[in-house]
Amino acid sequence: MKMHSFGVRLSLFMLLGAVLSFMGTALSAGRSAALVAISDGLLLSGVAIISVYLLSFVSSRGGFDIFSYSFRAMGSALTGAPVSDYHSYKAKKSRRSPSRELLFSGLIYLLLALALALASMLAL
Repeated sequence: MKMHSFGVRLSLFMLLGAVLSFMGTALSAGRSAALVAISDGLLLSGVAIISVYLLSFVSSRGGFDIFSYSFRAMGSALTGAPVSDYHSYKAKKSRRSPSRELLFSGLIYLLLALALALASMLAL
């Protein structure tokens, strides 16, 4: 599998954030002024993308290993397959760093949301 460059992956995450932002804006469009609605959508997408980054960061540090081992051990117990101990399972598990592009794109959306929120406050 070919790894994409930083710019391509960042563009994909920005596109995902734009879709989330559009959905959030559409949900809050009738509630307030246009800038506030767009700011709400950007905030929603920024928080969602940064939350995915944080979950992948915790996962890459082994935060959910006990759950994956437990489900694997239960499946092995049901099928009669041998079960390895937790420490050997954790030692052979491969780790990948979380995608920095998730963090950068989420921060960009949060900064845009902050800028539009300030612009809507100053416009009043």
